[in-house]
Amino acid sequence: MTRNPVQPGQPAPGAESVGSYSGGAEGRTVSSGQLGRSGNASVGVPDHPPSPAALQPLTVEIGPGSVVDRRYCLRRVIAHGGGGTVFEAEQMVSGRRVALKLVMPGDAGWVEKGARLQREARALVLAQQANVVQVLDAGTDATGIPYLVLELLEGRALNGILAARRVLSASEAVTIGLALCEALRHAHRRGVLHRDVKPGNVFITRNEVGDEVVKLIDFGIARVAKEETAGVRITQVGAIVGTPEYLPPEQLLAREDCDHRVDVYSLGVLLYECLTGGVPFEGSFGEIVLRVSTEPVPPLRARNPAVPAQLEAVVMRALAREPALRFHDMAEMAAALEQLLPDGNRAQVLIRPQAEGQPPAPPLRAVTEANQKAPAAAGFEGRRRFARAPYVTPIRLVLPDGSVVDGRTEDISEGGLLALVPRRCESELPIQLRFALPMTGRIVTLNARSRWVRVARVGAAAGLEFIDLPEDCRAAIRTYVSLMRGE
Repeated sequence: MTRNPVQPGQPAPGAESVGSYSGGAEGRTVSSGQLGRSGNASVGVPDHPPSPAALQPLTVEIGPGSVVDRRYCLRRVIAHGGGGTVFEAEQMVSGRRVALKLVMPGDAGWVEKGARLQREARALVLAQQANVVQVLDAGTDATGIPYLVLELLEGRALNGILAARRVLSASEAVTIGLALCEALRHAHRRGVLHRDVKPGNVFITRNEVGDEVVKLIDFGIARVAKEETAGVRITQVGAIVGTPEYLPPEQLLAREDCDHRVDVYSLGVLLYECLTGGVPFEGSFGEIVLRVSTEPVPPLRARNPAVPAQLEAVVMRALAREPALRFHDMAEMAAALEQLLPDGNRAQVLIRPQAEGQPPAPPLRAVTEANQKAPAAAGFEGRRRFARAPYVTPIRLVLPDGSVVDGRTEDISEGGLLALVPRRCESELPIQLRFALPMTGRIVTLNARSRWVRVARVGAAAGLEFIDLPEDCRAAIRTYVSLMRGE
């Protein structure tokens, strides 16, 4: 790994920052270059994890301006997480922007994380499908640092959408559910279990013609059947992996009989959350294990009576305690969801202006008019004066009392941005913001006020309005939103 002569917080040479994300460090990922060095999908992705000695890195400093494997120039951090750090990067020969996920030297559990990263690459190659984030390359830098290169996704994570909106309409939830069924059906056929299906690992983006695409990301704890058959195991027997609120009883109890139906259950929890704003069971790990194992799932319509009974039945079957009572596989679950969409038309989840004369997204059968649109953040739509575009990057908020809150942005406009933070702050507070500008990647500190705050299941979403935005910052944001076809 080499280091370009750039200052911390400045963009890499020739870089143009794009606010995107794709899976790995709690859910963002990337794209770049070729898949393997000779164009073969298996090139650059070893058949078996490297030995622990091969994963011991040299002491190096990594950040914007660093060059990984002499090919990828890091431009800015997209996200940090337990499985690694995700950067926006540039493939130095082609100029293609990608997401590059790597394990930072000195991270706790370095060897295991490095092995998981390389297994994630192999799982993604097997699971490759239109609704799965695309893997482009993988390898180990000369300094011993393993990395994974993914397509750079531009859009929003489902957990961010839920934090801002709390619930989705029934048609939106079915659209997401169908896309994830398709992704997981293909993965299961190839012997890959995701094991961590949750809103933070679902990303909604647009393809080259502007159509929405739901992407499943972060295969960091996926199980690959052919590797276990060969005796290759990273997770110890009896270890519990995944996010407790989304795990079925057999996974929470680390039973050996876990199969593809763990993903059926997790998808059921995800849909339950989309429709109610909450998960069936919350609490400490022990409390969740006890409740999942002994209590019935709270009826979905008891939390949101507007949900059609047919949709409730699909979700509740996916959440059956006994695997044999769930859908047999993702194909069966997809067939049940498809019955709820007339003519196969799917809803749009991202905000999108309606063309003149274009009909609205089709309703679900038996959905009342009141259920056509989920509530937006109070008053937010009425105050919007500028076009906005998705933009994901870490952000630091300094509150009037001097306390610091770290979070991430979800979208940006000339007027302000939407931020997700781990705790609630009051509305109408003067706040200082520190984040990387789109287009330039320059780190700036700006003044803002919190216009609205909505408490989410985890943390809060806040609409932050810029105060006296400098003209150079305004120009960078305006250019970015225009290029992203902001709405």
